[in-house]
Amino acid sequence: MAALVAAVLLPGWAATGPGVALAAPDTAPTAGTERGPDAGPATAQLTAALQRDLRLSADQVRIRLEREAAAPAVERRLRGELGTRFGGAWLSTDGQLTVGVTGGSATMTTDAVARTAAKVRAAGANPQPVSRSEAQLNEVKATLDHSRATAPPTVTGWYVDLPGNTVVVRSLPGHLPAAQRFAAAAGVAAEVRVLASTEQPRPLYALQGGDKYSIGTSFCSIGFSVQEVGFVTAGHCAAPGALTGWNGAALGTWGGSSFPGDDHAWVQANDDWAPTADVAGVGPVDGSEEAVVGASVCRSGHTTKARCGIIQAKDETVNYPQGTVTGMTRTNACAQPGDSGGPFISGTQAQGVTSGGSGNCTVGGTTYFQPVNEILTTYGLTLTTRWNGWSAVPGNVVTHSAPATTTYFDSQYLFARATDDSIKVSRFTGTAWSGWSDVAPGTMRTASAPAATVYNGSLHLFARGDEDYELWLNRLTGTVWSGWTAVPSAVTYSAPAVTVNNGSLYLFIRRTDDSVAVNRLTGTTWSGWTAVPGSGVTSSALGATVHNGSLHLFARGRSDNAIYLNRLTGTAWSGWSAVPGMTATTSAPAATAVGNTLYLVIRGLDNSIVLNRLTGTTWTGWSVLPGNGETPDGLAANAVGGRLELFARGTENRIWSYRTTP
Repeated sequence: MAALVAAVLLPGWAATGPGVALAAPDTAPTAGTERGPDAGPATAQLTAALQRDLRLSADQVRIRLEREAAAPAVERRLRGELGTRFGGAWLSTDGQLTVGVTGGSATMTTDAVARTAAKVRAAGANPQPVSRSEAQLNEVKATLDHSRATAPPTVTGWYVDLPGNTVVVRSLPGHLPAAQRFAAAAGVAAEVRVLASTEQPRPLYALQGGDKYSIGTSFCSIGFSVQEVGFVTAGHCAAPGALTGWNGAALGTWGGSSFPGDDHAWVQANDDWAPTADVAGVGPVDGSEEAVVGASVCRSGHTTKARCGIIQAKDETVNYPQGTVTGMTRTNACAQPGDSGGPFISGTQAQGVTSGGSGNCTVGGTTYFQPVNEILTTYGLTLTTRWNGWSAVPGNVVTHSAPATTTYFDSQYLFARATDDSIKVSRFTGTAWSGWSDVAPGTMRTASAPAATVYNGSLHLFARGDEDYELWLNRLTGTVWSGWTAVPSAVTYSAPAVTVNNGSLYLFIRRTDDSVAVNRLTGTTWSGWTAVPGSGVTSSALGATVHNGSLHLFARGRSDNAIYLNRLTGTAWSGWSAVPGMTATTSAPAATAVGNTLYLVIRGLDNSIVLNRLTGTTWTGWSVLPGNGETPDGLAANAVGGRLELFARGTENRIWSYRTTP
């Protein structure tokens, strides 16, 4: 066998000559922080980064940095001089320091106010009149901090907004009343502003494939998270030294390792870390199905980030200076020191962890990976994937329609049409389901799936009558149902769709002529039914959600069974356009937004469950949901605690749930 120009060096060794050490000293230059002869001074790098990310000219960067350097001293001086009148300090978009100044005492003269303003200007800042001092704002925030245990899960955080002179409470869209009740219960309702935001912070100590971890003075890259709370990586990275994460925090201990012969290991993380299905620069992991030779594959690592290539051979024996390793897979995706242990992924399927190679990411080269399924089997580990798999919702309810779901306060509500056409509800509180019971008061019979959302502090449940085909509404406020009342002038042959957008509830139906109509509830007043612009027709129910500030309405085309989208931004509809991929369905679509991603889910023509994701303006394309689930109907989708949760009617007519990992 010809000599391989390849090497795997143990952490801490230097890489010399043509061989590449994919584990690197922790002080070695890395992508984006290189300190070699080709790199400019730090100020040049900083200037370039600020020009790129803040869209500034070189002169604007220089002026801004000068002002930022001077600001802390001015802030400290004015905080001391103004005392209780100090309303905080902040930099405007051009870097100019602004200082808030309250009116002080009621007896303060106009001249005194003017002298205070002059003092601020003399110090180099712009005075801004405000009604609350920084100390008062901090007190409001402290009050909310004290009440944090009562915050609903839809409240994602709160902070002092100095330019706005208020305290902002962030809430998931559609749940603003719950945030307002939280502030009111804390006694600060008048002092806060509730802001709708799709941001859902994740744990800071997330285990993400491709991120750096250190072993003493050397570092490698995380491979894939495992459910045993840890991650797999390369065996040659396992050396003496404290294990720390990308943030310098203690990481855990080695759970096992093997090198040479194999090149695999796993780290048992401590309780401060949470496994995720994410791979930096590539995306989430859905499984570990082995790709064929010739398939595309991408790897991620701390040094060179995401790089892609082709699988060239499998089960290759590689002779490293430290010994022979068998069962390796060869690729032409490049790698460099520090990328060792990082993940290889094909599509959304985990393939292996980076072992060694030749060349680099300037001239190209060959890289080998240790197949991940062997690692999982060796150590008895379970890969963390985006999907947790299907599980049956407890209870004996049998249904012949799609379910409906929404989150109200701290509970997830699930609704189903029973075989006698009554509507049942079960509630999940975070640890267990309540069990199925009738929606009360009143007896409601429906011939379709219900629809649910939360608006103005109440859960709104809509259902189509089984005889009159009219729409009916039942509101849950706290623990009390209002009873069923008719929605004016609504007749439909399909289930309704509902979402909340810009302070109004939007209710959509398929009319008896298959056209699409909308009715908007603002406060307690309905706008009346109008046609959704675009002349679309459908033979199923619709799906609706809000994503990136626009209402997204989905419908199945009557003639081709493809899925079409109509966006409402402000008051303007975009018109109907096909969702890319032309996947067909004979059931209603379901959609929801989780963070910055919209998930669109349909039943395939073979009863499989098919998913498409929209991030920004880009669709990922249709793919079958892992887990071999089948449904004879549409699905229900909901965002719960930063996760996507799906509910489907199984082929045996029970309700099943499927969720992503946090």
